[in-house]
Amino acid sequence: MFVGVFNVFAKNYDIALISTIQNTKPTQFNEFINGVAVKIKTDKKVIALTLDACHGQYDKKMFKILQKYNIPATLFVTSKWINQNQEIFKRLSYNKMFEIENHGTDHKPLTVAGQTVYGIQGSKTPEEAFYEINNNANNIEKYTGIRPIFYRSGTAYYDDIGIKIANLLDHTIAGFDVLSGDAANPFASSNFLVNNIISNVENGSIIIMHMNHPEWNGAKALDIIIPTLKQQGYEFVLLKDYKDSLEFFN
Repeated sequence: MFVGVFNVFAKNYDIALISTIQNTKPTQFNEFINGVAVKIKTDKKVIALTLDACHGQYDKKMFKILQKYNIPATLFVTSKWINQNQEIFKRLSYNKMFEIENHGTDHKPLTVAGQTVYGIQGSKTPEEAFYEINNNANNIEKYTGIRPIFYRSGTAYYDDIGIKIANLLDHTIAGFDVLSGDAANPFASSNFLVNNIISNVENGSIIIMHMNHPEWNGAKALDIIIPTLKQQGYEFVLLKDYKDSLEFFN
């Protein structure tokens, strides 16, 4: 069945490799494993702000701050969030400041063995992992006309087989090296988020925050983070513009 699924939806992929995946058990499961891009490889003072939308709401204040400072951002959205915020998603996708990327169909950890992280169970089979990525890629493309090139799973946890499946679907795994801490500490002060980011940013950093919780302090934090980093000489960039200059965890 697994090879059949790939034959239907992924005509150009290597069938031999697909068969290997089908018969292989994962050996790693973590946020940082081989195949996860963690930084932009550069000596220049560029950084990528990435914002995840898992499900639920939309932080309008956060986007007002981005527009105030004219800051581009890479948005990782799930099908759940798109379906709950269709008009907002359309507006964001039309805005050239923002790049739309794949955060999964149901916001699951990317695995073929059903591992659970933070109480969220991952995909249980190769077919489910394939669906988790491909269905949302199709959904994004339906709205925007552009197929995503990056994938970040729900919880940002992966196993090595899941990463192979993502790569077969022409998705690069987008990790991060600067964690804001907003998801782990939902009601953290803006100062907490600011300190987490400012103290860890360096050339080529990929920052992760969330854009679907207006009750959190992300907007307040960005209103401090952005001018501070700009004053330090950093330029904010879209991840897609550095696809060929990424540093991977190894």
